[in-house]
Amino acid sequence: MKEGATPDSFRGIPLDPQPVDLYRHPPEAEVFQANPALISLPSGRLVAALHLHGPGLKKCPGPKGRLYPHHHLVQTKIFSSNDRGETWQFRSDLPFGFVRLFRDGEILYALGHNGNLMAARSFDGGNTWSKPEALTPPDAYGGLFTQGPANVWFHQGFVLAAFMKTRPVPLMGWPGSVLCPVVLKGRLGANLLSPKQWLFSEPEKTLSEWFGKAEWHGLGIPFYPTPNAHGRNPIGDGRFAPCVGWDDAHILAIPDPTQEWHDPQGKSLFLICRAGVHRSNLAAILRIVLRGDDQIPLLEPLAAPSGIPIAFLPWPGGNRKFDVLYDESSRLFWTVSNRITDSLARPSAAPGLRPSLPYDETRTLALHFSKNLVDWSFAGLVCAPTDQCPIQTGPAMAIRSGDLHVLFRGSGPENHRLPQTERVLAARVPDFRNLVY
Repeated sequence: MKEGATPDSFRGIPLDPQPVDLYRHPPEAEVFQANPALISLPSGRLVAALHLHGPGLKKCPGPKGRLYPHHHLVQTKIFSSNDRGETWQFRSDLPFGFVRLFRDGEILYALGHNGNLMAARSFDGGNTWSKPEALTPPDAYGGLFTQGPANVWFHQGFVLAAFMKTRPVPLMGWPGSVLCPVVLKGRLGANLLSPKQWLFSEPEKTLSEWFGKAEWHGLGIPFYPTPNAHGRNPIGDGRFAPCVGWDDAHILAIPDPTQEWHDPQGKSLFLICRAGVHRSNLAAILRIVLRGDDQIPLLEPLAAPSGIPIAFLPWPGGNRKFDVLYDESSRLFWTVSNRITDSLARPSAAPGLRPSLPYDETRTLALHFSKNLVDWSFAGLVCAPTDQCPIQTGPAMAIRSGDLHVLFRGSGPENHRLPQTERVLAARVPDFRNLVY
């Protein structure tokens, strides 16, 4: 410790001590906010999307959709900011949810779902939007997509995005245990509102099926026993351990040619997913194999040079929904995720705001950076933990010039169920590349 310094001077300092409310409803309205997404346009404008749900949504104006097959109402609201995220203006509503935003030239796309995949586009920076078009049929074949916003990856004239697709089976535990990843590939410059412009990988296997077993010896996975493929096991204090699974898939590649996983041919990408395996700070990984332009992507397990399969990566907060992007200027990956501090608490000692297992910690969000998706360095806490907003989760981020902007879901101490967050907040980390050390 430096002479004259105090312990307080060495503690994590919030990168944005005063995030602003982008949108909120009072708890009594029973309209809940979730799944923020964010993009920065070349003009400097920020465009945000967020998802509304809850019984009070039927009283709200604007077009809405129904989530197949449960028929719950969903709606996406689009906002923009021209002053670096200090204020936000409402622009439009879309009748589907779970939107991610990406740009193809001057066209801005919103890609999401209401069970079946949906897309809309804007030619004026998010002010107005086209009529949404369905990319899959609204039935058991095409209408069982799920997953909140994640990234897209641009590669050799195509845009790639990952979703999860659920199986139509009875479920008592966590839905992630029956999810199968699907990779979409669309040609840039084409009309991406047309289903004909997209190729879909086959929704083949769940996490346990990909790796052949549901027990990973030496890793303590699953940490708690689980009874069967679709159930959950009581572990005490009214908490239950679900079967292992995954969700929230991202697509990434390693551009650095000095790294073991760099592919100079550009035929290999990586599917990185939130890992629900009762352990904190792990993400699940598969390899995406790209073939010809008109051929569907393939998924396969990744192996170490020794030939041993790799199922998991160390990932800060990888057990919760996280966001990740690659920054060309710093040549680093950046991730925002929940900071996990107490995953080994006994179930009876874990705070009530944790929805299921002790590792479901959502009090603070942290920023990390990495050159290779394996070795992560702590950059700082996005915002300070507060008693007024004890839930901070579900982040989305975008780079605008030298600033990193972060959206996240927040909720007050009256919240008793994590999906029922009542606001989305916006934070700004100025000159974020200076955090690299």
